[in-house]
This record gives sequence, structure tokens and C-alpha cells, in this order.
Amino acid sequence: MHIQAAWLLKLNCIVCRTRIDDTEFEETGLAEELMNEEVLANMPRPATSLRKPQSASGNGQGSRPTTKSGRPVTGILRPGSQIGRNDTFESVLRTGRSANSSRPITSMTGRFVRLGTASMIANKDGTFINVSRLNLSKYANQSQLARPLFEYLLFSLNDVRLAFQLASMATEASEFKDCYWKIQIARCYMRIGLNREAEKQLKSAYALQPSVTTGLLLSKVYCAIDQPLKAIESLRQTLTQFPDEISLLKALGRIYENLNDFHQSEICFKQVLKRESVDVESIACLATHYFYNDRPELAQRFFRFVVKQKDSLCCFNAQQFDLAIDCLQQAITLAEDEQAADVWYNVGKIALATGDIYWARQCYSLCLAYSSDYAEAWCDLGVLEMHENNTDQAKSLLQTAMLHGDYTFEPFYNFALLTYQLGEYGLSLNAVKRALEINPEHVPSKELNKRLFNLLPKMNQTTRSTIKSVILKKGPSGFGFNISGGKDKPYFPGEFGIFVTKVNDQSLIDVTMEKAVEILQNAHAYASANKPGICPITPRGWNSGSGRDCTTDYDCRGPEKCCPRGHRYRCTMPTENHRPAVPPLPGEDIDPDMGVTPGECPYVPPEGGTRIDRCLRDSECRHGKKCCMGAIGLECMTPIHGGFPPTAGGHVPAVPPPTNNIDPGMAVTPGECPYVPPGGGTRIDRCQRDSDCRYGKKCCMGAYGLECLRPKRRGSNFAI
Repeated sequence: MHIQAAWLLKLNCIVCRTRIDDTEFEETGLAEELMNEEVLANMPRPATSLRKPQSASGNGQGSRPTTKSGRPVTGILRPGSQIGRNDTFESVLRTGRSANSSRPITSMTGRFVRLGTASMIANKDGTFINVSRLNLSKYANQSQLARPLFEYLLFSLNDVRLAFQLASMATEASEFKDCYWKIQIARCYMRIGLNREAEKQLKSAYALQPSVTTGLLLSKVYCAIDQPLKAIESLRQTLTQFPDEISLLKALGRIYENLNDFHQSEICFKQVLKRESVDVESIACLATHYFYNDRPELAQRFFRFVVKQKDSLCCFNAQQFDLAIDCLQQAITLAEDEQAADVWYNVGKIALATGDIYWARQCYSLCLAYSSDYAEAWCDLGVLEMHENNTDQAKSLLQTAMLHGDYTFEPFYNFALLTYQLGEYGLSLNAVKRALEINPEHVPSKELNKRLFNLLPKMNQTTRSTIKSVILKKGPSGFGFNISGGKDKPYFPGEFGIFVTKVNDQSLIDVTMEKAVEILQNAHAYASANKPGICPITPRGWNSGSGRDCTTDYDCRGPEKCCPRGHRYRCTMPTENHRPAVPPLPGEDIDPDMGVTPGECPYVPPEGGTRIDRCLRDSECRHGKKCCMGAIGLECMTPIHGGFPPTAGGHVPAVPPPTNNIDPGMAVTPGECPYVPPGGGTRIDRCQRDSDCRYGKKCCMGAYGLECLRPKRRGSNFAI
């Protein structure tokens, strides 16, 4: 009996030395995503997913910075943040396999392997227990021995298989009424990634006996399957049973932080401090929240309880430079190598604010010496080079910052601003779009994006006015563009690439590759643009023009456009502003006020393919026909009077008009259908006749098919 007690005591001591708190949610790396067989939603609704949280907006100094994994900076180092972010795709493929399986070593595996080797320190000859000789069924029937043995197998040896076998036997011996073993089985399921099975075990355990551990593990399971709202619901349900438990409140605050709902997280951490005023995590998170909401004095009061470096930043933002420098000096003396980069970056910020550019550059260089992938330091160095007009160096530094800092928007915005000043609008537009993807609420990025959006059409118009001719010409190594009066000797940027000789009087022999590609892109924009005018619809207009086959407008001579003629495209002289209406022949029944032919359009099933419109309105059709949607586009058809005959399938019943101004005899809404350019893609009809539409709308051809649109009165020029 005494030997058994000593055995249990030593077992518990080993577990206490190596056990970790596994109730907190840990970030999922790329390797875990590759091994995950569960299919989650690719486009979740806003504020319902940890993979795509809602954008945080506020009145502070800008958006809150994020870690490289995308988690917002919260002021506290958590288990997921302590792991080195070496989970890129290349590093996962290069990583070796663990000793027990062929699964790649992920960010989770490294911690558990260290736990498995930690138990060997109890005995110089090896592990404390030779588990291969254990009779698990014997220990499963003895609860006082089974529980310490299970914790030793799982937390110290990291042998999930044996631990799961012991837990299964023990819960069977207890007739499935012991909630402890259900929780332990759920832990084993979570280790091997079976989250749905773990959810069933935890729900069963909570039904037997509600507990704090069950609620925390259940919220962790929901976060692992990207259901944060279910996790919040589980924690709030557990809080009704244990209202003063601070671990539940802190877990709730962490989930709200990951969802960028900082207001709710602030409420949770304040409730924690009401119950435990010295909780370090709550103090740090509240201080960080106040700091990024332009309240540095209040944040300073909290940070004085935590670290000197944070206190120095609060002093700096409160314009107390002498106190800030003293705090950073103490932080430098106390910082280790992995923290020195952050300290030197903050020193550089203070140096930059005081106007000492040389000191700031030295501090950022020291920061990069400790951490070469510190994106913020690369970005600030690029900004310094921008102010000194060293555009090439600034561009290189900002590109490096974008490479290492795809989680922060500042490098992308600065690069967009630099390329905008250099006239490289394409690169600027791509960079500012990436910045807005990271931080949609950044006002300067919105303004720059709007400026570029308005500038690009003007730039294309300027290009059209300078380039006189674009000719596709064959050279010694392939085809290319010869632009407006080039010489016989072309310029080759590649062996089989596009070559350019001249644009007007500007030689391209000595230009860089980027400049040549930019000119070619502008030439392509000019060549793919449409000529002014509108293609004629009626056969009367088809007789004008050369009638040659074409694919684009610039295959035709002069002002001719490439217009549909039958089932082919040929060069035709366009109309100036609108397609002229064909005057009605004597005896035709056309409403002279509205230009609408009485009757309803017949329904013709679509055939697909390229859409070709042969009319736009009823007044363009003769002999009492009506402009209706046919198999491949709008064409003149004989209308149906007195309603539609019954059809076998596909007939849409008419909707009785509530207050529509519809002629009950003809069921035709007055007015003309507006012209909507085709959008391409699959045709979808949402109506078949005017009586299918309500509120005075008319069944007209839209971008993708027939739909209810507001009609255009005669003489008006507005469009839908």
C-alpha cells in the first residue's frame, strides 16, 4: 500500500512538471490546414469566422496592428504567439516526419514532442514507467490509479493512442456515467483532429455535470472548426452556471478580439478586473485597447503594472520624451534577443518623432539585425528614403516590407503612393487594392484608390491621342507591335516576346523592360478600346461600310465599327448617337405616343452563344411586329394578342397588377424598354411579359436576360 502511494505521488509530480493548460484556443498553422479533412465555408458571412473577421473601424490612430498570423496585437503573449511562424508551404514540405507517424511536424507537434521527452528526466535509465508492459484493463477498473496514469500518458509521454485506450476502458467500466472520462476522451479526439467527435463527448459530459473545463474545451472545439459564434454561446451558457469564473470571461474576451470586436472584449476584461484586479492579461489587453484608441494617459496607468517598454510608448504618445527614453533604456538592458527587435524599433519611432533621421535609421538597422523579417522596420526605412528622393532604394525597401508584412497595410499603401508619384499607375492600383483588402477602413487608401480609378480612363484617352497607329508585325524572332513610324530594326525584350520600335518620336531602344511593358499595355488598351458610335440594328444600315469580316473595331478602316450582321461580324458605318427609329408604314398599328406595338412578346427558349440584337424598340420593326427577345438576342417578332396559349412547362403565370398602369386589353405597360448593354455569361430570364411585372415596370432585356425594368418615357434619356 505504501509502495502504491509513493508510485502515485511520483506520477503526479511528473505530470505537474510537464502539464500545460490545453483549454486555450491555439492558432492553426498551414500544416494543420493541409492535414485537416473537414471542409469549411470558403466565403463565410462577416463577423462569423475567425479566418475572415469583420473590419475594425474606429476613431483611433489607425487600425490595430496584427501579428504575422493575422491575430490583432493584444498586449499579451499567448501560446499560439510563442510558436515560431515557420509554417509556410515551403517549410512544411521540407520538414521531416515525427518518430511515431508519417504526419508532418506542425506547430502543435513540436510542443507535444518536447512534453514526451520531458518525462525522461525522472530517471537516467529512461522513462519512469515502461508503458509497453502495462495491463490497461487492470488499471481501468481502479479509478484512483487510472486517472493519474492517464494524465501521465497524455501530458507527459504524449502517447495519445494508449491514453485513448485507457480512457475508453475506464468509461466503459463506469457504465458511461463518469463525466471525467468523457472529457479525457474528448481531449484525445482533439489531439488527433477529430473535433466533431470531441464535441459529442463534451456535450454528453456537460449534460451529466456542468463544469468550467467542459465549457472551455467546448469553445475551443468550436473555434477549431471556425464557429466562433457557437463558442461564444457555449461560454455564455457556462457563465450562467459559474458567473464569477474569470477563465470563462477571459476566453470570451479572446474570441471577441480575434473577431475584431474590441468593444465587447473590453467589457469582458473589465469584468475580469472587477473580480481579480491583478490579472496581467486583462491589464495588458485593456491598456492596448486604450492605446490604439488615442488614450495613452489611461493606457499608461495600466502598463505600469506590466512592462517598461509599453510604458515608454505611452509616455511618448503623451509627449513625455524624457520619461520615454528612460523607460526604453531600462527595456534595452532587460530585453533578450527575441525581444530586442521590438525595443529598437520603438527607439527608432521616438528618434523619428524628434527629427533625428540618422538616429532613426541606425535604430531600424539594429532592429533588422535582430530580426531580418521585421516588416515595420523595412517599411519605415523605405519611407525615409522616399523623403530623401531615393526612389529606387525606397521602392526596393517597400517591396521587401510587402514580402515580409502581408498582414499589415502600411507597406502596400506607401508603395502605392510612391508608384503613383512615379507615374506607374498600374502598380499603384494593385498595391492600394491590397492595402484595402487588409484594412478596408483606411481613409487615405480609399482616396488614392478613387483618384487612380478616375485617372485611368483619362490616361487611356491621352494614350489614344498620342499613338497614331498600332500594327502587328512579324520580326526575326516572332510577332510584335510596331508603333507609329518605327525603324526597321525592332527592339526585342525577349526571344519570342513583343517588340517595340518607337512611339511617335520617342525611341525605345535603350528603355528598361518595365517601361517597354508599360508602353505595350497602353498600346493594348488603345487597340482593345471601342470606336465611337453605335452599330445599326436594322438591315437598312447594313448596306453602309466595306463589309469585311472583323473581330474588333480596329480591324475596320476609318470610323467603321465591327458590328453583327446575321451570324457574322462585319465592318459597318455606325450611327452617331442612337439607332434611328424606322417610321411606321401606312396601316401599321403602332401607338404614336409611346411607340409600342400592341400585344405581348412570345416566349422563345434561349439557345446560348454570342448575343446579337437586331432591334432595340418596337418602332424599329415593320408590318406590326414587336421587338422581343429571341433565341440569341432581340429581334422583330409577331406579337400575340389576347393572352398566351397554355404551354407545356416553362410558362410563367401572369401576376395580377395591383396598381400598375397596364392596359387590361393588351397587358402592355406604356413606355419603351431602356437599352442595357449585355453582360455576357449564362442567360437568366426573370419575366416573360409585362403582366409579370409590378409597380409600373416592364419586362425588358437586361444585361443577363429578361427582367422587370422601369420603362423609359418618350423623349427621356435616362437609363436604369
